[in-house]
Amino acid sequence: MSPLLDRRRREPCGRRQLRRWSPPSRLVPQPRRPAGQPHGDGAGGSPPGRRPRRDPRGRRTRSGLGGPHRRPALLPRLPGPHRAHHPPRAPRRDPRVRPRPRRRIPHVRLDPATAVRLVRREGDQLLAAARRAPDAPVAACPDWTVTDLVGHVGEVYRFVARTAGRRASAPVPPGEGDLRPGDDGTDELWRWFTEALEAVAATLAGLDPAEPVWTWVPDRVGAFYHRRMVHETTIHRVDAESATGTAGIVDVDVAADGIDEIIEVGMRYRMRGPVTDHPAASLLLEQTDGPGRWRLSTVDGIMQVARGRDAGDRADAVVRGPADELYLGLWGRPTRALSVIGDERAWRAWQAVAP
Repeated sequence: MSPLLDRRRREPCGRRQLRRWSPPSRLVPQPRRPAGQPHGDGAGGSPPGRRPRRDPRGRRTRSGLGGPHRRPALLPRLPGPHRAHHPPRAPRRDPRVRPRPRRRIPHVRLDPATAVRLVRREGDQLLAAARRAPDAPVAACPDWTVTDLVGHVGEVYRFVARTAGRRASAPVPPGEGDLRPGDDGTDELWRWFTEALEAVAATLAGLDPAEPVWTWVPDRVGAFYHRRMVHETTIHRVDAESATGTAGIVDVDVAADGIDEIIEVGMRYRMRGPVTDHPAASLLLEQTDGPGRWRLSTVDGIMQVARGRDAGDRADAVVRGPADELYLGLWGRPTRALSVIGDERAWRAWQAVAP
């Protein structure tokens, strides 16, 4: 039998002698050595207890109560202040490769395929309204009937088809069949309009948005006609339906883009030249069914436009309403849900600038 088991058998349970615990020497605080005394006992020996550790980089770690302190894990390297203000250099351009010239395309939300689809849809609805009441007067166009309205839109279609279709650098004069037919009856007019609608739709479908073509604005590219034909057809479709008592609605996205198109094109340029007589009062347009905000002002005789947050909250007149109501209001058509805050004369003055 082992001596340990024999000793436990002789001692009664609960009366065993407990040894007095003494802390290891490395846990006992060591007295500080005087300044100038070498580390250790002065004879080249090491101090009692555990030696201080050294990390792989040669730095001595701290030791004392609680054992040696471990070095914290290294954090990921962050860019210094000199890197934050100086982004990496762009790769050098090959001098033998000639850069492609940049062309600023007008702001447009409608891609070409969507524009063609909208032109076809709005044109068909315009023709359907005209068939119901061809002799009804058009309130927005004095001295015009719905038949005259259809003839006007058809002539615009044929102008765009021959000018943009040939990628012309100047307006192409009308040829045989481009003007509306005379007194041959409405059936002949409907057929002529349908052919014009198909011609302009085919032209827009094959026209690249960045392709050079003559327009009456400085940005002479194909995207201008995609956008212009959508809104030319939409507003006159509303006119035809209003004349026949079946006024429809304008899509929110189309109306919001139309507001921007009126501001960028209609209030700045005409076929005969740029518009120069802008009102001095400022106008803020706020769309209630979307994020659209536009602030119009005139500085040194030049029209200024601010959008979104840049538009601010102050203006001589603030006009709020749904996108389709703002769209119709800028075109000078009757509205029902617009609220004008401030100087209403400023709103009327900017309406007069729009086409």
